Amino acid sequence: MGQTIYPKNSGAEMRHAYVKNGDVINQLLAIGENQVKVPSGGPNAFLAEFLFNAGRQPLLLISNSVRNAHYSLGNIDAWVFRGRTTFLHPYGTALVRVFAFFKILLRLFKFKPDRILCGTLGFSLWACFIHARAFSIPLVHSLHNRLDYSDLPWYKRPATQLDKFILRRISKVICHGPFLKQQLLDIGVQAAAITEFDCGFRDMWEQLENLQEMDELSGQKKYKTITFLGRMEYSKGILDLLTACAARLAADHELRLVYIGDGPDLPELKNKIQSLGLGRQVLCLGLLSHEKLAGIIRQSYVVVTPTKSIFPEGRCMATMEGLAMKVPVIAPDFGPFPYLVQHEVNGLLFRPDSIDDLQNKIGAVLDDAELYSRLRSGAHETSKKLLDPPVTFYKAVQWAFKGCVEV
Repeated sequence: MGQTIYPKNSGAEMRHAYVKNGDVINQLLAIGENQVKVPSGGPNAFLAEFLFNAGRQPLLLISNSVRNAHYSLGNIDAWVFRGRTTFLHPYGTALVRVFAFFKILLRLFKFKPDRILCGTLGFSLWACFIHARAFSIPLVHSLHNRLDYSDLPWYKRPATQLDKFILRRISKVICHGPFLKQQLLDIGVQAAAITEFDCGFRDMWEQLENLQEMDELSGQKKYKTITFLGRMEYSKGILDLLTACAARLAADHELRLVYIGDGPDLPELKNKIQSLGLGRQVLCLGLLSHEKLAGIIRQSYVVVTPTKSIFPEGRCMATMEGLAMKVPVIAPDFGPFPYLVQHEVNGLLFRPDSIDDLQNKIGAVLDDAELYSRLRSGAHETSKKLLDPPVTFYKAVQWAFKGCVEV
């Protein structure tokens, strides 16, 4: 397990570093600096909860995206390092990641954190581990994506093995949901070193009561709405969903397909929508406020998460949000989805990567009133469990950094 370390500044000011996915500066700007209560769900929830945990103590935030940027806000120093590029791909991406690795090490060295939370795998985790070992400080990992892939190319396997090596050598890992906990146990992480957390959706549900103007779909309740929410990219299955719904949309003018979110493949999706002549029935609403998102989900007929098996899903937020809003969910039968969606109880599971089976499951929900009523009742029961989970990210971070930590 390693040596026992006590935080250097125990009982005094603690300097925290949080290394994560996404563009942390954009996330920070979206959240703002005034936290009056522990957040519950919503966009950027993990960062918001960590900010609340850290309070006014010095905090270093680092993430990797498609740009290099720096931003300071009060006690917070935030950095974004370029982690991918289209130049000489994939060699260009490998090169910028090497640079990002050393930039993370440099930032950690200059900031001198007393504790590090790392919410990503790969070169960012490696940099955090090296710094934590060199300066004998606690490192906690927050796992959000799956660890094992059945079809992983040979040249990516060494990086995955290094991730697993590190996870077995830090004493605390917090993970999002039971699927990821089982993956950690499978690679040899001790059960006592793991705590499982989930997102709460109480705030999201309560916002519905104060929402006067629902959204762009107001006044169209006669329509049955199929909703996708998430990042607009190929591996999330956005094009598969459009293909699966195209014939039905053309034949049923009281059916709507709604996409919520943004991402690199949104232009391709919009082009395909126009080429199919479905511009009036397929709506791309972009990024929405948490309040509007809650309203759209609640009035949806069904939420579909058509994620492809190549995506490293760990605990699908869109699936959780749909069920939390008491709406049945159609999802692929792999990874974390069966842990959330109970087939023919609160939703339906389809064969991964099968557009035909996805089309069949959508048709079943639309055509079988008895089945749909049963699924709606099941989603209602599931909602009760998702609104207030026993352990949130906020509580998991507190558990991970409590007392001494072994590294």
